[in-house]
Amino acid sequence: MLTGISLFLLMPAVNMIVGQMVEPNALAMASGLVIASMNIGGFIAPFYIGLIAQGTGNSSPRTPVLVSAVLATAIAVLWTIVIFIKKEKPKNRS
Repeated sequence: MLTGISLFLLMPAVNMIVGQMVEPNALAMASGLVIASMNIGGFIAPFYIGLIAQGTGNSSPRTPVLVSAVLATAIAVLWTIVIFIKKEKPKNRS
């Protein structure tokens, strides 16, 4: 039931964001690519979980979630730093 509620909220938001990012004539292709990417992620997830469990030697379902959270946080911090550095570059006005 929780999955259904989350998809009920997520899918319209994803379609709205995709619709804002692409031209109207490319909306069908863009939506198809986004949904296909989400399905590929759902297909790869069990293999990823198994790889993390095998690599850490811990079969707890919390381990892959923790590893993913740490990686996502590290990527978010790096992304924020890169964006901040790009905004702060001084312009040479000669």
